[in-house]
Amino acid sequence: STAAIATLLGIPLPGPSSIRVNGQIIRVDFSVDSLATVAQKINAATGDAGSASVKSEAFNGSTAYRLSTTATIEGDPADATNSAATLAALGFTKPGRAGITQVLGSASAFTDATSGASADATTRLSDLSRDGTSMALATGDQISIGGTSGDGSTVNKTFTVGANSTLGDLLTAINASDSGFGANTRSASAAISAGHLTLTDGTAGDSRLAMSLSVTHASGGSDSFGALSASYGSTGRSRQLVAGADAQLMIDGQYVTRGSNTISDAISGVTMSLTSAEIGTAVDVTIARDPDAIAKTLTDFATSYNAVRSFINSNGAAGGPLANNSTLRSMGSSLTSSLISNVTGLSGSYLTAATAGLQHDSKGTLSLDAVTLKAKLATNFDDIKRLFTMTGAPSDSEVSFVSARTTAKATQPAAPYAIEISRVAAPADATGAALTSYATSGDADTMTIKDSATGLNGSISLANGESLDTIVQRLNGLFGAQRMRLTASRTAGNQLRILGSDAGSSSGFTIAYTAGAGGNGTAALGLAAGSYGGTDVVGTINGVAGVGRGQFLTGAKGDASEGVTIQYTGSTARSAGTLALSLGVGGQLASIADSISATGTGSATTQADTADTQASALDKRMTDIQTRLDARRAALTKQFIAMESAMSKAQSMGNALTSQINSLQSSSK
Repeated sequence: STAAIATLLGIPLPGPSSIRVNGQIIRVDFSVDSLATVAQKINAATGDAGSASVKSEAFNGSTAYRLSTTATIEGDPADATNSAATLAALGFTKPGRAGITQVLGSASAFTDATSGASADATTRLSDLSRDGTSMALATGDQISIGGTSGDGSTVNKTFTVGANSTLGDLLTAINASDSGFGANTRSASAAISAGHLTLTDGTAGDSRLAMSLSVTHASGGSDSFGALSASYGSTGRSRQLVAGADAQLMIDGQYVTRGSNTISDAISGVTMSLTSAEIGTAVDVTIARDPDAIAKTLTDFATSYNAVRSFINSNGAAGGPLANNSTLRSMGSSLTSSLISNVTGLSGSYLTAATAGLQHDSKGTLSLDAVTLKAKLATNFDDIKRLFTMTGAPSDSEVSFVSARTTAKATQPAAPYAIEISRVAAPADATGAALTSYATSGDADTMTIKDSATGLNGSISLANGESLDTIVQRLNGLFGAQRMRLTASRTAGNQLRILGSDAGSSSGFTIAYTAGAGGNGTAALGLAAGSYGGTDVVGTINGVAGVGRGQFLTGAKGDASEGVTIQYTGSTARSAGTLALSLGVGGQLASIADSISATGTGSATTQADTADTQASALDKRMTDIQTRLDARRAALTKQFIAMESAMSKAQSMGNALTSQINSLQSSSK
C-alpha cells in the first residue's frame, strides 16, 4: 500500500495534493488512492495505457511493490509542499535532500593592505594581501585562470594586471561570457565575500567545478591565490526524480553493468536478484550446487541423443532414403564412441560417461541413473565436472587456462602443450622530462588525452607556474571523471608519467596540445604529441607461434592447439611450463557436431552440397535431353508436313491424269 511506502521511507503520509504528469495536473489522495489507481491516473494523463504500472520485487524476504513510469513526473508549483511530500511517498524523490549548488571557497583570507580590512571588489590588486602577506602584484603581472565548469568544460584565460586594476576587474575576467566561467553552457560566477574568494556553480546538483589562479610576475617568479575547495563552500547535490539506471556491481574485481536487477549471465549457472545498493560494501555470495538441474540437463541430452539414434536407424536401414550412407553411419558411431570411450587427457576413476550414471542399455538406448549421478556429485564433484566439461591444467602459477574451441585437440597425459613466452604484454607507458613547475610566457596551454581502448577523451589546462603535483592531480581527476583507464604519477626523477591500466596494443592513448595565446610551454613536459600503445604477449603453444592479444595467447590455426587460449600474467619472458587439455565428454560431442555440421567443412554439409551439385547436374542433363528431343520432334514434324504436301500434290496429279485418260477414251469411241 501507499501507507506502507511512506512508512518505509520514514516520512508522514501526505494529504491530498496535485502533481504534474507530462505537464498535466493530476490529483493524488492517499486516503483513497492505491498505487494501482495512481498508475491509472498517470496513464490517463499521458494517453498511454502502458506508461505507468505497479511492479513487485522480492525485498529482504518479503514482496514489495513500486510504481514505475516512463512519464515525466514533477511537483506542482501551486501546491509545492504537499506535492513534494507526495513525490517522496511515491518513491520518486529522496526525502530530506534539497538541491544544493556547488560553491568553492578559498582557504586563504584576502585583505586590503592600505586599510587592513577584508578585501572587496574595490581593492586594488597592487594592495592585495593573502593571509596577511602582500602578494606584490604589479603592472604587467599575469594571472592565469584555469579550471572546469560544473559540466567538466575546460576554462583557460589570462588576466594582465594594470596600474589601477582592482579585484573586481579580476572577478569580471573570471566571469567573462566569452572565455571565462560564464562562457560555457553551464556557467559559474566568482565573487569576494568577507575576504574570501568564492566560485558558485550556476546549476544545482553534482558538479565538477574547479578553479585555480596562478601568478607570473613580470619581474620574475610566481605565486598563486591558493586553493579553492568545496570544504570552504558547499558540495553540490540534487533533489531529483528517481531516474532509470542500469544496475552496477563488481564481481571478483570486474565491473558488471546490466539493465535489469535480475542478472543471469555474469556467473555461469547463477541468477542474482539485486534488492538494494550498498556502495563500498562487499557481500560474500555462497553458491550452492543444484544436482537436480545437472540431472535434468543430462536427461534432456539423453532424450536428444536417442532421437538422433532413432533418425539414423530408420533412415539408414535397408530401403531407407539414406541406406548405406557412410556419413550417417560414421556420425552414429562417433557419437556413441564419445560416450563409451575413455575421455582423452583424463586420468583416474572417472573416464567415461557411464561412471557418472549416463549409459546405454542392451538396445543402445541412452538413459541417466540420477541416483548414481547425484551420489557422485556429492562426493566427487570436481571429477564429474572434468569428465563432462573442457578443462585446462597449467603447470605454472602465472599461466591461466581461459578457453578452447572445438578445433583444439586434447593432450595425452605424457605430452601436454609446452608454453614459451618470448615477450610479455605491457600497457602503454609514457614518461616525460624532469620538471619542477610548468613554464609558459602566454596563456595557459591545453593538454588533450584520448583513451584508445574506450574512445573517451578530455583536456586539462597547463598554466605558468603550476607544479608537477598539480598537473598529476589534474590528470588523475580527468581520468576518474571520464572513466579513462589511465593513471598519472610523478616519478622519483620528477617526471610526468602516464600509464595505461590494461596491457596490449589495443589499449593506449594519444596526446595532443593546444598552445595558449602568446606562448607554448608544452615541450618542457617531454611528452611528444602522438599515440602511445602497449604491447601484446608473444610466444608459442605446442612449439608453434600463437596469436597474442594483451596478456592472452591463442594457439595457431592448423596446429593441434588451435583455439586454445591462455593468459600469462608474469613479468618476464621465459618457459612457462605446460598445459594439459581435456575436452571432456561435452567437448568431444561439440567437436563431433562441428565436424558434421560446420559450414563448408562439415561432413553432412559437404554431402548436402554434393547432393545439391549432383541434382543440379541431373537437372541440366534432363533439360539438355529435353531440348534435343524437342528439336528432333520439330524436325520430324517438318518432314511429315512436307511429305503430306508432296503426297497431296501427287494425288492431285494422279487425279488429273485419270481425268485426261478418261477423256481420251471417250473421244476414241
